Amino acid sequence: MLSKNQVAILLFAGSSLMSNCVFADPDSFSSSAAGVVVPRTVEQMLAIDAQRALINEQRLLLEEQRKGGYGRLSSNPETQMASQEGKKEAQKKPEPPVQIDLLGIFGVGNVLQADIEINGSRYRYKKGFELPVGAGDDFRFRLVNISAPCISLSDSIGAPRKVCLAKSAL
Repeated sequence: MLSKNQVAILLFAGSSLMSNCVFADPDSFSSSAAGVVVPRTVEQMLAIDAQRALINEQRLLLEEQRKGGYGRLSSNPETQMASQEGKKEAQKKPEPPVQIDLLGIFGVGNVLQADIEINGSRYRYKKGFELPVGAGDDFRFRLVNISAPCISLSDSIGAPRKVCLAKSAL
């Protein structure tokens, strides 16, 4: 049994602990001294996290497109006109040889993917889809088939190309 002094100490400690606690509505926001709004519910925190992830992925995609990987930007009309003029000039000039390297084939069963490098730019093809991930309809090389250890591509003029893994990669 507790004495009156022990009970008094317990009540005093409990009341001082409770006075430092903050009780807030779970759907409300609280602001800190810097004026930053802090969400209180898990759903709000998940929504913010998802929004940040989406913005980050969009930024990464734009960086890859600027580098020449994962397709090209073609939504700007000026860019489209410049690409059409570039195609006309390319038809006049003989085309330099294209360097295509198969980096890897991965997947299970018929769900296969292949990473290739075309003139230094990396692309990912999925079996059942002609174009690489993120590429537009004007992309030059179309996937015909993935069959380990090789893939078959078709050029924009219909010329077939077969690219296989290097023996060191097998």
